[in-house]
Amino acid sequence: MNSASQSAEIVKKKMEEKTKIKTIVNFWYSRQQMCVKWQNAMSDWFSVGNGTRQGGVLSPAFFARYIREVLNEIMASGVGCHIGDVCFNVLAYADNLVLLAPSWAAIKQLLNVFHSSIHDIDMTCNVTKTVCMVSNPLCRHKLVANSFPLLKLGSSMVIFTL
Repeated sequence: MNSASQSAEIVKKKMEEKTKIKTIVNFWYSRQQMCVKWQNAMSDWFSVGNGTRQGGVLSPAFFARYIREVLNEIMASGVGCHIGDVCFNVLAYADNLVLLAPSWAAIKQLLNVFHSSIHDIDMTCNVTKTVCMVSNPLCRHKLVANSFPLLKLGSSMVIFTL
């Protein structure tokens, strides 16, 4: 067997292992049942349709997979802060996202892309924990405005701070 065949065989085995792990995790989550015990009484068993617990071992991996398409759509928009030929428009860590834009119009466009893509995956954004922040330029003569119209995420207003 040549090295290309061996490499292909190794990749195939790894893919099969990943598929088996996904199947097992899917099985566990699709067949969860619980009951409630109160003092000496126990309820009937019932199915639980939930995701992972916050802080659970698998939570970050599942969220990263879940949010991947949202991040891809934001990055593909090409709207953001450009350094050379590279566009920086989103930073992601755990379940926190930071959208970066050089102007009010650009952040409005990124919020629209974000809103549309989270809507597509049936996800919501807690606007009470969402803040829009503006940094003033180092050269005060480059300051375009001291106030900006309110930004919206869908139909909800986003908190704004200077």
